[in-house]
Amino acid sequence: MAITFYEELHSPHDIFCLYNKAATRLRLLAVSYNNKNVSVSTETFNKIIIVPSSSRFFQNYEHIKSLKRSHIIGYDICDNYPVRKPEKCEELFQLADFITCTNVFLKKQIDEYLGYSKPVYVIEDPVWYNFSKPSFNPKEKIEILLYEAGDEQRKLYIEKTIKEISKRFNVNITLMSRIDFMELQFNYNFVKFTVEKQEALTKKADFVILPSDPKDPWLNSKSPNRVVDGLACGTMVIADKIDSYLPFTPYAEITDNFVKSMEHCLENRKLTLERIKNGQVFIKNNFSKKIIRDKWNKLSHTLTGTN
Repeated sequence: MAITFYEELHSPHDIFCLYNKAATRLRLLAVSYNNKNVSVSTETFNKIIIVPSSSRFFQNYEHIKSLKRSHIIGYDICDNYPVRKPEKCEELFQLADFITCTNVFLKKQIDEYLGYSKPVYVIEDPVWYNFSKPSFNPKEKIEILLYEAGDEQRKLYIEKTIKEISKRFNVNITLMSRIDFMELQFNYNFVKFTVEKQEALTKKADFVILPSDPKDPWLNSKSPNRVVDGLACGTMVIADKIDSYLPFTPYAEITDNFVKSMEHCLENRKLTLERIKNGQVFIKNNFSKKIIRDKWNKLSHTLTGTN
């Protein structure tokens, strides 16, 4: 594989930026490195260097710029934040020879809103977790895992969504985020995000809830990795109806009414369980580590003109 991720130049044994295990774009090589069925190159003189969309790399701009003399530079956008606030990463946009991103909706925003004239390639996030046996057997008190990245601007929308659910159902809510950011006006247990905790809590939950506020046009391009994570762990996901989630409609509740979606699942338990099972098949066929790794390999051949 002719691609090196920028962090490898400094720590070639910590493949794919292991410092940030929460970022799915960076954790693929962590998996690949320990998987003899997936090839990984640790050579630092490879032709293509990918710069992940992490703020720490902006500080290394001059070094990245110096590498451009002998390398093809790519800028990998794992979510829509660099597009929403392009001024923060304008230099990397201009420096890069190409961009990679997680879905066609994000590519559209990059092409149309930023007027980016260089090639933009879509390479999806891989499924991170090993598949768990699907289950759906809610008890009297329904266990909900609410995942929120920590955006204060969505506070009122999240509160509205959860209050509607709490009014209709007897629920126990666990909020998982990187920061306990906003003292929401409903009862919940806060858990700081880690990959390990997310897996354990997702398996325990009856529903994973992903509120995204579809009125915000920028959120239409969010990576669907949390939908993939939930289904892979064997749990039904209920998420707002945004464009990047729509391909998962047969397997998860992609909805504009969380209460009705929960009612539908609870009234059709066998069907809900079958949808989770089918979702896992869909993920295996489209988001496996090997499939995504092959896409990176194919891109490297495209960019270097090799077979």
